[in-house]
Amino acid sequence: MRGPERKRTTIPLPTVRAGVGQTLDRFEHVTMARTMARASDSFGLLLVLLLVDYSLLSLVGTGRWFGIAVGIPLSLTVLLALHTSHARRRHQRLAVVAVVCSISAGGINAVVGSQIGEGVIGILLTILLVVTPFTVLRRILGHRTVTVETILGAICIYMLIGIVFTVLFYGISRSLPLFYGSPVPSIHWFLAQPPAQHPPATYLYLSFVTLTTVGFGDITPLNELARSVVVLEAIIGQIFLVTLVSRMVALYGQERQPVTTRRPTDSEPAGSGPSAQATDP
Repeated sequence: MRGPERKRTTIPLPTVRAGVGQTLDRFEHVTMARTMARASDSFGLLLVLLLVDYSLLSLVGTGRWFGIAVGIPLSLTVLLALHTSHARRRHQRLAVVAVVCSISAGGINAVVGSQIGEGVIGILLTILLVVTPFTVLRRILGHRTVTVETILGAICIYMLIGIVFTVLFYGISRSLPLFYGSPVPSIHWFLAQPPAQHPPATYLYLSFVTLTTVGFGDITPLNELARSVVVLEAIIGQIFLVTLVSRMVALYGQERQPVTTRRPTDSEPAGSGPSAQATDP
């Protein structure tokens, strides 16, 4: 005798197709994100991370969690920039060591809660970040054709300069007790405006106002060290905008041919060859 027949449940074909389609869409999104992270010249993704860093610096206040809340996103930005710019493996390994040191210092400072610790973390993050613009610059200057990624890379460098000086300003202001003792007199602070301890958002504002040479004047540097660093950022920002960004935009879509010179051989008369042909009208 046969046992009781089991009732077969059938799922409508449109429902199956819809479920498979959603699964494929999710898989495609995950695959696309991984491809963007692993691909070369992913400067669009790097720009997104820089905007996240900018937002965090605007929102995070002073305190023991500065090294964790800001240090981890900045470290991820540095690692992505080195990876997508094809930095040397040795430099990427050194960057990983520096990232571990900065995050460890942030974790220790989260437990201890020292003002000097915040300054040391700011200096460590500055050292970690300062190599990144040069790496991206070397990469985009190697592009034979100026594309959208080339221009995005130049914008990333501009954003990186502002963030580097933001962290540097904050690190200098918080580490002043190492040089002047504690408590620090008000004359020794980085900014002339009260209060003595400003949040990172204030230094972010000063950095990008200086970088763009807007110069509102509501936040001003106080001592000689602060003035020197602020002027250095203004000079770097202007040189970068005038020379590199404007040149990249002008050459958009064009192929940059490398300049090659070759001496004529004995069988060729002087003035012939590729270099002479290139100069003929």
